[in-house]
Amino acid sequence: MGEGTIAMNGLSHRTSSFTTIQVGSKTIPANPLVQSHSVNNPAIQPTDSVPPHPTLPDYYGSAAEREHFVRGLFDETAPWYEKINVLLSFGSGGWYRRDALRRAGYKKGTKLLDVATGTGVVARAAVALGNRSDVLGLDPSIGMLLAGRREMRISGVQAFGEKLPFRSASFGM
Repeated sequence: MGEGTIAMNGLSHRTSSFTTIQVGSKTIPANPLVQSHSVNNPAIQPTDSVPPHPTLPDYYGSAAEREHFVRGLFDETAPWYEKINVLLSFGSGGWYRRDALRRAGYKKGTKLLDVATGTGVVARAAVALGNRSDVLGLDPSIGMLLAGRREMRISGVQAFGEKLPFRSASFGM
């Protein structure tokens, strides 16, 4: 495997399991990634935290500084995210997201939590299919949340997906 590639085992339409990440000659164990149609899914098991990549000393000095560095990247790029997204998707993003939500079983009246919402492009697609009051975006980047708010007023919470500030089964998706 080449630099920065990810080795995946057991890929299916519902789940995928990342067992290792190969960075140069170093193999790093990775967390299992479970994609689900429900936040309250017994198949999702807590795992030990594994950093997303090795420390990058040219950009930050220690693993403890990673969070601040990454959040800064998202906060600083938030004003341009929407334009770049439309350009790179050739304008098909809205249609694609609505179709993906329909295929996942999203229906009007379903409470949806969009984790890592960024500027809320998936949340806005859900609002187009349902009710604004049933959709909530969650992201650690205040810059992304504020940029998304300029596009459409969707409720947003600044938090990490690893530490959801909600009771279990608060959302259907």
